[in-house]
Amino acid sequence: MRLALPIALAVVTFALPASAKNECIERSDVVGDQVCGRYANRWSVERTFPLSIGTGLWMTHLEPRGRTWRGSLGKNSSGFGVAGGDMGIRAIDAMGFDFRFVGHASQHIYLGLDWGLAFGAIGSTVAPTEGYSFRDAKTLDFIQARTSFVLGGRVPLGRLSLRLETLIGIDIASVGVDMRKGDNGEWTRGSITSVGLLLEPRLACDLWTGPWSTVSAWAGTNFLHPNDRSMGVTFAIHGRSFDGKLSL
Repeated sequence: MRLALPIALAVVTFALPASAKNECIERSDVVGDQVCGRYANRWSVERTFPLSIGTGLWMTHLEPRGRTWRGSLGKNSSGFGVAGGDMGIRAIDAMGFDFRFVGHASQHIYLGLDWGLAFGAIGSTVAPTEGYSFRDAKTLDFIQARTSFVLGGRVPLGRLSLRLETLIGIDIASVGVDMRKGDNGEWTRGSITSVGLLLEPRLACDLWTGPWSTVSAWAGTNFLHPNDRSMGVTFAIHGRSFDGKLSL
């Protein structure tokens, strides 16, 4: 009987905290007033990752002149060169999707990857060259694909941010056409493709639509082909609220 009272007190001492922990309920939306959650779990920037993922639409304007193109007719074709200025196409406009993954080293510097894919129609016939004749297939016969690294800087201006970035990567443009060798050959589906480097400075403006989301408008020009232009709109989700800036 003498040991019963100390044992009972010990059981109650350990049981009360455990019971309180198991029965705690979050009763308020006030920041930090959470019985069961970790303090600042909803707004602390130290526990989140400074990453962002974005996707959007982009438009491209490409001029064949000044590029190196190569034609291919079927799998067994050895290929042939096509001068951009001799293609008979002044410019090609296309629209597609853009994806990017970015890591923010600070509020002002970021690095990442960008992928773009656009589709269009040439709307004209490629001029004959190298003994080949071409005809337009009257379909979406143009595709442009880009894969690039991104290096950028940002100036925060409240809920707006201005960015200047450079994309460095590979730019592939391909025109699908019907072609034949000589005047009496059979028409066969082929392609004329240009593969080159991409060095595109871009200017962008971001608008924070929430602590973890932005909408951006941007425009750029390929430094290696100054007549080529692109522009677009990107919607991004950020892993860290305001990318680590606690107040705007």
